[in-house]
Amino acid sequence: MFFDGCGLDFGRPFPAQIQGPATLAPDLVRGALAFMRSRSIAADGQKALEAQYGIWLLQGAQGVPPATDTTREVVAAAGNRPANPQGTSLLDAARSGQITLQMDSWQAVGDRVAVGGGRMDHFYGRGRLSLENTSGQSVTLYLPIGTVWPPANPADQNIVAFQSRVEVQNTVLRGQAGGGIRVAAPVLLAAGAAGLGVLLRRERKRTASGRLPTGGG
Repeated sequence: MFFDGCGLDFGRPFPAQIQGPATLAPDLVRGALAFMRSRSIAADGQKALEAQYGIWLLQGAQGVPPATDTTREVVAAAGNRPANPQGTSLLDAARSGQITLQMDSWQAVGDRVAVGGGRMDHFYGRGRLSLENTSGQSVTLYLPIGTVWPPANPADQNIVAFQSRVEVQNTVLRGQAGGGIRVAAPVLLAAGAAGLGVLLRRERKRTASGRLPTGGG
């Protein structure tokens, strides 16, 4: 599972490393992020930065660079809380032991830019997360828009993210009667602002390796 994310805490460094998903951002931030995703704002680096200002403003930050038209659009859209698709939140499934998670990669996108407060830093990144279904039954999952990923260094920003795409590597479990159990291909549920869903059948599902999507800040 691939995800895109931006900083949540103005004034802190952008994290070089992050932990696994932990909780949800406030609803206003989730609404703003859903708007950013629906408009593919990350495809334009300057607009992505201006949208980042909106995320910080919604968090009540002081000293954020002046708002632009893109910033104001993001803030205005924040009241539209994204609906969740059918299925189980990845966060809930992990807490209940239905799946295990492994962070595969996280990296900043683009060069450092002026982010306010006289600082140069990254503000946008992309990562990959592997999931394994340990429940012994089919599970339909989705990653909620606005999922928060804590930094490895507590002094850095939290990352607020949305799912960008899913890749499934079909795996046959050897030693099973009838030639093994196969993993189902992903089922997309309510793509767009609501997020993507993926169906995991029995044990086990892993994301395939692949190149991160292009675009972004």
